[in-house]
Amino acid sequence: MLTKDDRERVIRHAPILRFDEREPFMPVKVGVEVFRKPERSPSFPRIVDVPQNASYTVEYAIWWDWDIQHLYELEHVWISVDGEDKVVNVEASWHGTYRRFPFWKEEEGHPVLYSQPGKHALAFDPREFPVMDTIEACTSQAGSMGLLVKDFFVKEFPAKTKDLDRAVESYLKAKAFQPTFKFEKVYRFPDDAFMNWHELKEYIPKRVREIVNQLSLQKQK
Repeated sequence: MLTKDDRERVIRHAPILRFDEREPFMPVKVGVEVFRKPERSPSFPRIVDVPQNASYTVEYAIWWDWDIQHLYELEHVWISVDGEDKVVNVEASWHGTYRRFPFWKEEEGHPVLYSQPGKHALAFDPREFPVMDTIEACTSQAGSMGLLVKDFFVKEFPAKTKDLDRAVESYLKAKAFQPTFKFEKVYRFPDDAFMNWHELKEYIPKRVREIVNQLSLQKQK
């Protein structure tokens, strides 16, 4: 469990996310861990760094129910803070890798990040996003990946079947959209979105099964 002080730190510097004005999917939950020395992330294949000028680094594992191409989305942000409560380093995930930001905007101690339309990779500048690939993912390729299954959840997730993938594809094709690349939709995490990673890891398989059951019920109608 998060201590009261760590929870306050996590909330105080949580990223603000900016989305395409047509983005259909907002985050649902965020699993957090606080690191005071370099250690392996429990949810991403990396060692989380605590820079020499930082007191701690917060890992934010951000959960969406949907990516425009598949069911299940988890992206990460790492924010390092010094002893004077100043953000000194920001990193974020990018399609399975991660990148350190050379600079970033802030609003009252909250780094501002941009989310790739539909796909949710994170950047310090929206001009980083590949325009044609993003448009294709959000339109003709919507739903093309079906249920995404990561190593964490192989045993806990429903079986990936052709019928399930077709149901996911049908749902997401109905959500397909033409990105505007105008990032006017602003998301700030509500306090009740935060939990530690282990709580989120228990939540995710249950949530995926709920969604799969809903898709099955819709198919029967």
